[in-house]
Amino acid sequence: MKKNVFIYLGSTVLLLILTVLGLVNQSYKTLIIIKPKVEPIEANFNVQVDNLGGDNSIRGQIIEIVTEDQERVPAKNSTNEYDYAQAEIKIINNSSQGQTLVNKTRFLSSKELLFRLTKEVFIPAHQSIKAVIRADKPGPDYEIGPDRFTIPGLSSALQSKIYGQSDAPMTGGVKNVGLIEQKDIDQAKKELQEKIYQKILDEFKKQINDPTNKVAFQTKILSENIDAKAGDKKSEFNLRMKIQAGGVAFKRDDLLNLAVVKLQEKIPAGQELWQTEDDSLIYRLKEYNLTQQRALMEIQFRGKTAISKNNEALSKDKFKNLSEDEIKEYLNGVSGIEASEIKFSPFFLKKASSSEKRIEIKIK
Repeated sequence: MKKNVFIYLGSTVLLLILTVLGLVNQSYKTLIIIKPKVEPIEANFNVQVDNLGGDNSIRGQIIEIVTEDQERVPAKNSTNEYDYAQAEIKIINNSSQGQTLVNKTRFLSSKELLFRLTKEVFIPAHQSIKAVIRADKPGPDYEIGPDRFTIPGLSSALQSKIYGQSDAPMTGGVKNVGLIEQKDIDQAKKELQEKIYQKILDEFKKQINDPTNKVAFQTKILSENIDAKAGDKKSEFNLRMKIQAGGVAFKRDDLLNLAVVKLQEKIPAGQELWQTEDDSLIYRLKEYNLTQQRALMEIQFRGKTAISKNNEALSKDKFKNLSEDEIKEYLNGVSGIEASEIKFSPFFLKKASSSEKRIEIKIK
């Protein structure tokens, strides 16, 4: 009886030991956590846009618009230049006969500055008329105040009876005139272009099928007319411009999805796509055919890559039966790894299992 009890107890203890060992064996695990070195990657490619879309193309709408506009642009700078001073005067005839004065008749001021009549006039006897006289030479010296003017072409006897009298000063000897500069022309062109581009964009928005679509433009200046050049002395100039714009409207998500595929095609073996930089997506319309409703765009897209768990260097058989130090020493020699952490379970274990099933690799 006692013998049977001992046998039973011995069997029970043995079974418990085997069970514990089995549980320990089942929970035996090595976790290798890898912090990768993240590297930039870029894809540059062309994509076709058409009515149908496909594996290497996207669906879109091709539009062409021609718009023109014009602006009258004031000169932003000015300069002084000499001109002929002039004023309206009263010509008095105190003689008993009428007197004709031809165009450019000379009038001499009290300071002997010469002025000339601007057109022929007739002054009846004992009357006066108003007429304009202009300085014989340009400049500020002729901007004189009210004065009495003799007429040298008349006889001495008539000069005291027929003469000119001004009540207002002469003006216009120096004029401030607009000056057209090249920077004014360049700025006007830029502003008019922007105005036309906005018109084109507004028209595109009216014509595209989906208002949420993105649009890429290609523009061409068909004509540009300006009635001034740098250095001209003008108060303003006129600018007219005609612009042709071709555009392609498309869904950004369609292009983004294709860009991700193209980026993945660039990834080296043993690497994986770690992250995409969606804001880096750049597109430019390269060419288009309105008749065929087909366009070609240049695309640039960036992302980041990291070492993949499928990398040959991270094959699980390379870690069998290795200690923590041995595993870290090995990983330090693998390109693309910044740091690593090794965890054994249960905690008292010191080496990795000889079974690949009990080795887990995480990259994060």
